[in-house]
Amino acid sequence: MSLCRQACYFESVRAGRSALARRNPGPKPERPGDMFDGSDVVCAHRARVLEPEARDESTPLGLASTALLWTAAAVNREQAVDQARRALDGVGPPGVEQVWYAVITLIVAEELDEAERRCLALFSSRDWAGGEANRDVVAALLGRTMALSGRQREAVAVLRRVISHSGRERVRVGAIGWLVDALVELGELDEAAEVLRSSAVEPSDYCGHLNAHLQYAQANLEFAAGRFRRALEQFMACGTQFDALGLINSGFHGWRAKASLCASALHRHDLATVLAQWDLTHAQRWGTHWLRGLALHALALARRDERSAHRLREAAAAMAAGPVRQEHARVGFDLGVLLAQQLAHDEADEAFAAARWLAEQTGNTAVAGRAAAALRRLEIMRRAAPPTKQEAKVARLARAGQSNKEIAEQLHLSVGTVEQHLSNFYRKLGIAGRPELAYAMV
Repeated sequence: MSLCRQACYFESVRAGRSALARRNPGPKPERPGDMFDGSDVVCAHRARVLEPEARDESTPLGLASTALLWTAAAVNREQAVDQARRALDGVGPPGVEQVWYAVITLIVAEELDEAERRCLALFSSRDWAGGEANRDVVAALLGRTMALSGRQREAVAVLRRVISHSGRERVRVGAIGWLVDALVELGELDEAAEVLRSSAVEPSDYCGHLNAHLQYAQANLEFAAGRFRRALEQFMACGTQFDALGLINSGFHGWRAKASLCASALHRHDLATVLAQWDLTHAQRWGTHWLRGLALHALALARRDERSAHRLREAAAAMAAGPVRQEHARVGFDLGVLLAQQLAHDEADEAFAAARWLAEQTGNTAVAGRAAAALRRLEIMRRAAPPTKQEAKVARLARAGQSNKEIAEQLHLSVGTVEQHLSNFYRKLGIAGRPELAYAMV
């Protein structure tokens, strides 16, 4: 299935979903995603849009194509995995698109060990036709699998080689986005920004999912740098493209959960809740641990109620139960922050220590450093009075990106008073200034 034909397919899924809703309007769903389970629309449009070979589920390409389409719609996970396996186990060496669709399905279904094993088997196979170009396809998929498994350094080395060698633009652009994600997870933000600059790619240079993929990478970099307003705009822009293409499953990127975290940081809690609840609904339907953990993490911070700590513990447990390690340390860190704010210092100690260990295991020196700093701040907080409500309010507005003058105008204070409140807050939490606010509180 060509990229253009694939784009046409997903556009037809979107149109079909709208038509289905018009024919059977029913009651308005209480939660995002209740109206559409994907199955009927996928089946209806597969026969009309796919190329003849890809329509036939008796062929390996047909199996792989259908597996990816189920995955995009976030339905029938077990069936999608079964079809991906059958596609890769077909008679004779698999084709490039067949491998790409099938392994992507395994990755999004969190079958990471199997995805890696399949990629390594193809690398060592003398029968797999296509030479260096085909091996670059497998290398890109292997790099993504390594990154999600928590082996960021290995992933970075593999993906850099793909970017420098691959002649397939789709594979190269995919590797660029995945490399940026891996570098962000390592906390190497300057290096991630340099990858985007030196690769000479812009989202506007591409259409469809390649555009959205690059835009997500840029948004994730902004998010990691604490530039939440810009990150939210970019997450919503790439998400609009993903949804228009029928890529409902957030397991491909997790953009809604990240956008929800940005919205929470900007005090847009209604938006944050809608995005997080949408992801949780689809995560429960798709049935993977990491996606559920992402959604629970975002929902805990969006709602900020008496169940937030429980949801963060659920998120950490969900991520621990699966093979994906990205974002796991951040969940533990945010749990520690919340417990510290509730003055549950001993529990916060445990959460920060666990987050530091997880970050060290995956090579994320930035989160490990923040967790270590948080443990030191806890000692300071035990000896000092906690921040006042006004100090915390000023700090939250500063974290959202407002200047001292803007905060003063909003709270009807003098600029000097705002500066004093921030100074007190920094001292009580043991932080150096505004850059550390992004990680000192949620």
